[in-house]
Amino acid sequence: ATCNKPNGVGIVKLMGRHAGYIACHATLASRQVDMCLINEDPFLLHNGPEAVAKYIMNTVKEKGHAVMVVAEGAGSGFLQAQEGYGIIKTFANGEGTITLLSDESTRKFVCLKALKAAEQNIDKKVMIQYYEEMSEGALTIFEMAETDTKSTEDEKAKTDASGNKALPNPCEFLIKYIKAYCKRTKDPVTIKYHDPSYMIRSVSANASDNVMCVVLAQNAVHGAMAGYTGFTSGIVNNRSVMIPMPVIMQTSPSFLNPKGRTWSRVLAATQQPVTKGLHSL
Repeated sequence: ATCNKPNGVGIVKLMGRHAGYIACHATLASRQVDMCLINEDPFLLHNGPEAVAKYIMNTVKEKGHAVMVVAEGAGSGFLQAQEGYGIIKTFANGEGTITLLSDESTRKFVCLKALKAAEQNIDKKVMIQYYEEMSEGALTIFEMAETDTKSTEDEKAKTDASGNKALPNPCEFLIKYIKAYCKRTKDPVTIKYHDPSYMIRSVSANASDNVMCVVLAQNAVHGAMAGYTGFTSGIVNNRSVMIPMPVIMQTSPSFLNPKGRTWSRVLAATQQPVTKGLHSL
């Protein structure tokens, strides 16, 4: 509902650090999603963020609004790969000039997420995360960070609520990028960002959930009473079974097949562009 505004774009981040099952199933269940980004499909890496912004804004012009579902790990590899170093020469109000250490060229730039004290880092080496060339060689930089040892160690030590290593937030990047894109194209846009986080786990169990829990629990007890160890209780082909733990470990972690039927259904439902170099069934 918050997305259904003139030129409104709604971005919803769902759990899925390494697999996009939740994002895909939520997209198929909703039937109102215009684009879904998951870890297994490297859309950002192959097509670039401009393809995302262009498609979303074309959808907005057709429907008046657009909805995106993004798995929390989608694009993390893209953001981590698009890193470089430079020396800030001038900086004020989010704009300035920087010398890239890769080719020693000095470019004008616009930074979407600058250092809190960027003015104090003039003539100092900084790390830039994702930069894109614009007209006349100017750059759009997503984020700048200090390169001292302490800040690097602090960044590596960051963890989420579950104790896992914190990943770059793809939604934060997309929000800033889409706004910058719309500023260049002079298209008005209103972006609403929703991160339900662990609220998805607090939903009350329905009757089907309760029945499944009973079946799994009873199956586990039967296995233990029979003297079995090193197994887990599960559902395979709609039957309760005992699965040896080595089998589980050999097939973990599980990933969604980007050329499989589930992802093909998502593409058919959203009508989003296909990733370059990948072909769905």
